[in-house]
Amino acid sequence: MPEVVDVGASFTQQMIDEGYAEAYKPTVWDEIPDALKDPEGHWVASYYGVMAIATNTTIVTDAPTTFADLEDPKYKGQVTLNGDPREAGAAFGAVMAASLANGGSFDDIMPGIEYFAGLKESGNLQSVDVTEATLLSGEVPIALDWTYNFPGVAPQLEEAGFDLQVTVPTDGVYGGYYAQSVVTESAHPCSARLFLEHLVGDDGALGYLEGGAIPARYATLVEEGKVDADLAKNLPDADTISKIEFPTQDQIDAAKATLAEQWGPMVADK
Repeated sequence: MPEVVDVGASFTQQMIDEGYAEAYKPTVWDEIPDALKDPEGHWVASYYGVMAIATNTTIVTDAPTTFADLEDPKYKGQVTLNGDPREAGAAFGAVMAASLANGGSFDDIMPGIEYFAGLKESGNLQSVDVTEATLLSGEVPIALDWTYNFPGVAPQLEEAGFDLQVTVPTDGVYGGYYAQSVVTESAHPCSARLFLEHLVGDDGALGYLEGGAIPARYATLVEEGKVDADLAKNLPDADTISKIEFPTQDQIDAAKATLAEQWGPMVADK
């Protein structure tokens, strides 16, 4: 049985409703933005990323930089989602970002579903998982995933003879967090709470920065002079970070319901 969990934003309410999330507010609670924590303390999001287009430029020499670019026929069979948006937070984020890029909003994810229906129909969207193995084999030349999932694999790609370009699409900037919670009735509740303290404290936050993720307390760390150029090298630029907003739980739940109803008939089952 897990004692601390890490789940996508689209599953936080389910976790609470099913009684798995203990209420615990870490000591740095006041430094965590309201959008990145449950008001009652059932979860905190210690980090977030921004949806990006990662291109193996050894295979795809003309790298796409926008969602509009991905519709070009020259990318046939090359565009890949990281999972199923009904089950995976990264894929959910990609659909929401595509919606924003095509006239949608946090209240309307349908343009994103329609966008991927079009990519599937054109043959540009392939049904392969984004994994370290598929990236290193070249099977996934263009991946839609969080910014922080690429710094770790980039050196291995280089060793394999591939170059990687990671771009935040200018027409659909979307940030997505992952929430951590102490599990109710965990075997070692005090250890679980201490681990949560570690994740949102300075040690955990600076570790996230090294890996290319944006810690929840990023603004505080910058203000305290703890984010130098080396730590920030794997992050999106400051202007992009400043534009990040997050949907409310109600908006996430509504989008999740629409995906559950429409993704199969419009995309997955085609």
